[in-house]
Amino acid sequence: MYQPKSLDHLVTDRLIRISDVVALTGIPKTTLYRLMSQGKFPKPQKLGRASYWKLSEINRFLSDPGHYAPALPQDKEGSPPATRGSLDLERTSAEDSRA
Repeated sequence: MYQPKSLDHLVTDRLIRISDVVALTGIPKTTLYRLMSQGKFPKPQKLGRASYWKLSEINRFLSDPGHYAPALPQDKEGSPPATRGSLDLERTSAEDSRA
């Protein structure tokens, strides 16, 4: 008899709505948006007009809420891109050498 295979291994990350985020965290919606603006809570991904959060990001926040920092995007080689701060340092060093 044919047994369908599970597709769970294909799902890399589940997207959830704000109501699920509130239920999982116990944090009111307005507080979540304030934390997002402060960089202390994961920001949603927009799909059309709707906003969705990655469940893995919410779980990462819940594992250590006081020390949450957004994950840096990875480039093709797997390392984070240069930050604005490092670019400012290079420009400052070049300006200092001209003086």
